Amino acid sequence: MKVLSLTEPYATLIKEKTKRIETRSWKTSYRGELYIHASNTKVPKEYKENKELMNLVKNKDYPYGQIICKANLIDCIKMTKDWIEKIRTENNEEYLCGIYEEGRYAWILEDIEVLSHPIYTNGNLSVWTFDEEYMKKQLEKILNKNKTLMELLKRLEQYQKDNPDFKDYYVSAGAINQTVFNYFHKYPVEQNISDYDIVYYDKDTSYEKEDKIIKDLENRLKDLKVKTDIKNECRVPIWKKEKYNQEIKPYLSIEEAISNCLGVRLQQGKIKIYAPYGLEDLFRLIIRPVKIDVTRKDYEEKTKKWKQKWPKLTVISWDEVTNNENCDKIVPRKGINDEK
Repeated sequence: MKVLSLTEPYATLIKEKTKRIETRSWKTSYRGELYIHASNTKVPKEYKENKELMNLVKNKDYPYGQIICKANLIDCIKMTKDWIEKIRTENNEEYLCGIYEEGRYAWILEDIEVLSHPIYTNGNLSVWTFDEEYMKKQLEKILNKNKTLMELLKRLEQYQKDNPDFKDYYVSAGAINQTVFNYFHKYPVEQNISDYDIVYYDKDTSYEKEDKIIKDLENRLKDLKVKTDIKNECRVPIWKKEKYNQEIKPYLSIEEAISNCLGVRLQQGKIKIYAPYGLEDLFRLIIRPVKIDVTRKDYEEKTKKWKQKWPKLTVISWDEVTNNENCDKIVPRKGINDEK
C-alpha cells in the first residue's frame, strides 16, 4: 500500500473528512489508493495557537504513529492565485486545513474511508510503501530494542554452532509479539514478558536427549534471569498422547510445528523472521483464535489477560472465526507451560 505521513492535526482532519486537499511544496505523479499515516510528531506549537484550525478538529485524541484511513488520490494541482482564492471563498474550512501559496501543490483526495483497525507503524518521507518487507525491517528494529531477547538470540546462535542437534530452532510466540505490543503502547519493551519460548526440531525423541538440551541451554542462559520454555517439537505429539490422550500428527519440520505463530532466530548475526501468515495483524495489534491446538476456554482466558496488559489490542472473538482457514498469527498458545 502507498502511504503519506502527515503531522497532526492534518491526518485526523482527513480522517474526519473535514480536509480533502493535502497541500505540499512538491508534486506527485502517483494516482490511486493512498493511506494516511499520523506521524509521531506532536502537534506543533504554531498549529495549537491557530484557533481557527484547532476548532475544526472533532477528536483531539491524536492517533500518533498510526495509519488511520485511506483515500483515492485523483489529482495534483499546481496552485494559482485564482485557484487559491476560489478555495478560500467557496470552502473556507478546507482553506484553513492547508498552506495555500502560489506554486505549491494541492493533492485532491476522494472516497475517504476510516480503517476499522489502525496500523501501528513509524512513518517515512514522501509517498512510501507499507508492505511485508517494510514490516519485517521495522520488526527487526523493534526486536533489537529488547536487549534480553537479542542476547538470548546470540547465545542460541552460538549454541547451534556448538551443538549440531540444535540446528532447527526459533524463539517463538509470546515474547516476540509482546515486545511489539509494548513498543506500540509506549511501554518498556521488556515489560509484561513472562517467559521466552524456545522451540527446536530433533528427530531423536528420547526424553533423555531433550532433557540434556534443556539443561544445557538453561545453564547457558541462567545469568539472563528470565524464564524459558524449551521444547523439542518432534516430541510434542508423544507427550500429548501420553498425558492428554490427544492425537497430533508428527511434525515434519520446525516450521510446520509453529505454523500458527511467529518465530525468529539469528542467522549469521542477522534476524531471520518466520511469519507464515504475514505480519499485518501484528502491526494492527489484532489477535485471532487458532482452533487447531487451543480451546475456547484457554483462548478467552489468555486474551483477557493480554487485553488488561495491552489495552490497544483488538481481540477477535472465538465465534468470529468459523474455520481454520481464517486462522492468523498472533496466537496465545496453550503449550507455553505444558510438560515436556
